[in-house]
Amino acid sequence: MREFGVKNFVEFHERIQRYDQRYTIYRGVSNVSYNLTPKIGRPDTKLKRPLQKAERAMFELFRDRSVPYLSFTPRNQWEWIGLMQHHGAPTRLLDWSRNPLVPAYFSVENEGT
Repeated sequence: MREFGVKNFVEFHERIQRYDQRYTIYRGVSNVSYNLTPKIGRPDTKLKRPLQKAERAMFELFRDRSVPYLSFTPRNQWEWIGLMQHHGAPTRLLDWSRNPLVPAYFSVENEGT
């Protein structure tokens, strides 16, 4: 994985044009120290139970309490975990995108706050 810094959108666009977009995927996070660690495994994610028990408890709580707010019912556990991820719950999933603007947004969304 290559890391690089850019100062503006033009530099960003010039940089990503160097890669073959058929084979490139992007990941953007606000903190460079996260590496390739899912949110649930990061040191700053405070869990009150061992990891597996905490994950199971969050899953069950989310599943039980979210049903009234859903317009569809997830068909399996992976769809539930994907929905949890989408709503900001700490999960074992890592977000990737083929669109470089998506991770670029997450890389800078908290800048200046």
